[in-house]
Amino acid sequence: MTVPGKLNLIREVLPDDGPLISDVGSHKIWIARNFPTYCPNGCIISNGLASMGIALPGGIAAALARPGRAIVAAMGDGGFLMNAQELETAKRVGAGFTSVVFNDNDYGLISPLCEAWREFCSRCFRQP
Repeated sequence: MTVPGKLNLIREVLPDDGPLISDVGSHKIWIARNFPTYCPNGCIISNGLASMGIALPGGIAAALARPGRAIVAAMGDGGFLMNAQELETAKRVGAGFTSVVFNDNDYGLISPLCEAWREFCSRCFRQP
């Protein structure tokens, strides 16, 4: 199933006031283009500095700010690995939310750039 297809399923089950917090990665582009929202801040995406790894701690923060609200933190496998340890924090502080990890076994936006600029890259990363 494609990322847009999975986003359709998420939208079907997530209440209209439930936010989706997106990490940075190729899935972010699909979310920005295809995920309808029905409330203010219904979709939070890290732009600007575009730091990978924000979705999981963002899910914790959203759950603590609005306990009982349905929240989805969407991330790629690379972004998940940057803050996977925060699952312990979520458990310890009682922050309930749903994590969705889009796994492509690659740094989907970084690898093509690395290959294109191979002569300038000392190391191309693969398989997060």
